[in-house]
Amino acid sequence: MDSKCGIDPDKLIFAHGSFTEAHCPKCHIHTDINELNEYVMKGEVMKCSKCKSPCKHKIVFYGEDLSPEFYQKMNKVSNSDLGVVCGTSLLVSPFNCLPYMFNKKAWRVVINKSEIGDKTGKKGFKYYKEDSNDLLIKGYSDAMAEKIINDCGWKEEFEAFVKETNDFAAEELEID
Repeated sequence: MDSKCGIDPDKLIFAHGSFTEAHCPKCHIHTDINELNEYVMKGEVMKCSKCKSPCKHKIVFYGEDLSPEFYQKMNKVSNSDLGVVCGTSLLVSPFNCLPYMFNKKAWRVVINKSEIGDKTGKKGFKYYKEDSNDLLIKGYSDAMAEKIINDCGWKEEFEAFVKETNDFAAEELEID
């Protein structure tokens, strides 16, 4: 779905994976995503053709290691000019290091129900310093995203995008 937004996939970092790929978590071979989706829609478990373990979408569950691709792309954070952090406490590693990974000139936008770090900027973000590139948009991520869309006059365009994306998803999963 992210590719439907026009964002270069090379610029996206999926910390917890994506539903666009499938694999066997035991032997790590890639599996056909469409075939896995068919099994899921039927409520069945797809087994790996090589080791017979259950296959799954290439997402990270609690207790599993983050993908090597995640760590390979993390160095791109320091080269970015904008970072948007949504709905997190940033208490868990490696994400708690995120504020320190951006270059000093990057704009950092936090959309969260509470502040991350402290008001002095010693622990990450400097929301209240006059020379800061940090912006806190306080509230629930979904509600704040909707407010930004409305305030920018993007509501009709966004609704058309959502409809197109939902239609695309329905076609991909053959949902009626």
